[in-house]
Amino acid sequence: MRGPAAAALRLALARSIAWAVHTSGWLVLGALGAQRWPLQFGGLLPTALWLGLLAFVLQAQAGRTLTAGTVRGAWLLAAAALLLATASAQPLWLILSWAAASAASSWTVRLSRGAARTPWRQALLPAAAGVAAGGACGLPALLTGLPAWWPLPAPMLVLVLMLMGAGAALTLHRAPARQGCRWGALDEWRALQGLDAAAWRAAWAQVDLPQRLSAAAMLPMMAGLPAMLALCTPAGTSPLTVVVLHLSAMVLPACCAGVWRRIDQPWDAAPACAALLIGGGLALTVLPLLQGLMAATLLHTAAWSLAWLRGLQGGIHGGLRSTAAVRTATPRAAALTATAGVLLLGLALAGLGPQALWLTHAALALLALGWLLTRLWQRREIAAGP
Repeated sequence: MRGPAAAALRLALARSIAWAVHTSGWLVLGALGAQRWPLQFGGLLPTALWLGLLAFVLQAQAGRTLTAGTVRGAWLLAAAALLLATASAQPLWLILSWAAASAASSWTVRLSRGAARTPWRQALLPAAAGVAAGGACGLPALLTGLPAWWPLPAPMLVLVLMLMGAGAALTLHRAPARQGCRWGALDEWRALQGLDAAAWRAAWAQVDLPQRLSAAAMLPMMAGLPAMLALCTPAGTSPLTVVVLHLSAMVLPACCAGVWRRIDQPWDAAPACAALLIGGGLALTVLPLLQGLMAATLLHTAAWSLAWLRGLQGGIHGGLRSTAAVRTATPRAAALTATAGVLLLGLALAGLGPQALWLTHAALALLALGWLLTRLWQRREIAAGP
């Protein structure tokens, strides 16, 4: 099959694989840390290493010519490292495998995009399918743990290898990578790429601060998922319910909003994101600790989903899709930011327990509330006149 239909199908598959690999990485490596290093860095050391390696590799490749051979080599490295992890039961090989697979999946999307920009709605269904596939792949590890003598259960190993094989097969169709394409597979990377403090200060007076805060909300949500399961299971909440709700909040708000025809016109996502962030803060204050934390996490994840949707559309105030901070951040800075963010959250979890997540989401809500009050005050002064 050739032509535009085949190209669209390849791009949809590449996007789904990228989402599946990245989502399963959060779950599997989160389970690995919670099982083997629960007291060191809150069990987030494998996740931090994975994010750091991925950030360094992706940005190190940025600006260079991306070839199909390079991408296939990354997929081969990922599969080889996964088999070595299975044979040796060494966690570092598992971390390296997911970092290589995540980078390869991002590059596969770049190759599959080609030279033309695709309609933004075409990214919604692959994202939902990829999150569902990644959840199905990584869920057993998160719910039942990883056997000490076998890093991955056999069905999971087969599924991951199939994902890697499908990703490598997509690179057989040679196409030039679109220049200027962002180097991160998923938009949660925008929180890690925005390293320019001046850009954040400018965002306070502009409309994209709630979207930046929503991007940052994804990090504690996914990194804190194992801790949420540890809290919810003794309280009688089904672990499966917790994971399904969290993953659904990533994609369902964007998919539901994506079918609303009016958003084809320019729209301001900041009020919706700010409302969800502030609503999460209210849930923290009026509900008991566990219920409030769960509600805030879901509301803040929904805010991320809307910010991601707006970022897909681009344009003025379209989110963090293309900023100077993204273009100028060094590979070392990106790697250190990704790793340090998760490690700091892990240290807070190890020292404060669930209060660390409570404080993190409360800070996001307070910043959104401060932005909203500042905007209202500015409008009042403008209306009052000189």
